[in-house]
Amino acid sequence: MKIYFIPILVVVFAFLAAVPLQAQSESNFFIQSALERTILLGTYTWDIETNSFPTARNIQKIAKHDIWWQQIDGVRQQLISKNGAAFAKVGDKQFEELTLEDLQNLKYLVRAISNSHLNVGAVVAMRTAEGNFAKLRVVGYRALHDFSFKETEILREPWKEGALRKDNRENYHLEIEWVLFTKQNNRSDSSVKF
Repeated sequence: MKIYFIPILVVVFAFLAAVPLQAQSESNFFIQSALERTILLGTYTWDIETNSFPTARNIQKIAKHDIWWQQIDGVRQQLISKNGAAFAKVGDKQFEELTLEDLQNLKYLVRAISNSHLNVGAVVAMRTAEGNFAKLRVVGYRALHDFSFKETEILREPWKEGALRKDNRENYHLEIEWVLFTKQNNRSDSSVKF
């Protein structure tokens, strides 16, 4: 009977010893989202975790947004980090090459990025307001008078009518593709919400 008892104890102690290690590693576990594409609306804020644009209609979400796509004048625009979100320079790394480890080791600053640095193909690293990490790549721009994409569904008719009375600016809305690395306990639905 002693012969069987010892192997059982060894198995039980091995299992118990492994459990705390596994739990500890899961607390730092990040989930990588699929590659997404979003068009940031001119003058609007964006929350990457929910892929939504907080407005006066959903004001409770405004404290969570990460980016404001500010329109300074007819030429100047900038991405502004909000609510503790921050941007970092990625150096010579290409979008596909950037890993979670790369993103975690960058130096993040709360700052604005001018549209003069946001040419097609430009890559930006971001630490979100919720402490997650993302990589963004500029795909292109959309015109002020272009209402053909899904994100414009949140624009009210008076906003659209006012935009149509202005000169059409070809580079008004910013089209990006992005990947989000979310802490396991912070995971959110990444579908666009209006």
